[in-house]
Amino acid sequence: MSEESEEHRNRLYTLFKKLYPNDEPVKVEAPPIEVLPFYSEFETVDDYLKALEYCMESELFAKKAYELLAQKAEDEDVKALALQLALFEEGHYERIKKAYELFTAVKQGSIDLTGLSPMGYLFSDKIKARYLFLELLNDLKGVIFSRDSPEEIKRWMKKEIISFWITSKTCQQCITPRKLLESLEDIPKEENLAILIENIETLRIAADSFEEFYTNISKLKDEATAKKCYVILCGNKRAFEDKEWAILESEFKYVS
Repeated sequence: MSEESEEHRNRLYTLFKKLYPNDEPVKVEAPPIEVLPFYSEFETVDDYLKALEYCMESELFAKKAYELLAQKAEDEDVKALALQLALFEEGHYERIKKAYELFTAVKQGSIDLTGLSPMGYLFSDKIKARYLFLELLNDLKGVIFSRDSPEEIKRWMKKEIISFWITSKTCQQCITPRKLLESLEDIPKEENLAILIENIETLRIAADSFEEFYTNISKLKDEATAKKCYVILCGNKRAFEDKEWAILESEFKYVS
């Protein structure tokens, strides 16, 4: 059971004990629930989209069920727990929705996941950037630089990935924004690597000027392209001036 599933189970158990303090949950022998329509293999984008649509509907149903429980509950603790679970399901829904939007873009032809070339890609949506990164990991090694800690990255990705925490803290697997900015072109040390750098606005702030930031980012892209690596940059578009973001879009393929 994943950490996320374990957390969900613990919350449900706490809610159960609030409702039935003298009882314990009974394990029911039943076949596993399948996502319908069931696919033994996902062969087309439509297969993914239909499954994701079902998952989104399921998450919204669970969210509404917990909200209804919160409305009807007389015990304040039960009400609070039900609202927490509703938010938990809403978070799941939003995450699945990002994947749905990405695969919809693939279907419409604006993104071709089967023909991605080693180059630089730009995102303003972190979740979609991560899904593209995960897609590349089917064939490549990966490394992440993020404001999220390595533990958070592992929890989200649900797999072991080399990750570095962009922070001013001094610790293992930590790197300051300035140090990362200065060492960008050294990251592609081997061929066929997927590189995800989140929160690039922190590098922009660390730079003395946009020119310095852009120069170092461009060196990273050039070095990565030469070594058949993929660079995915993700940042808050509002943290940049319109002209600066337009320059980034001219250098990197903007996806979403």
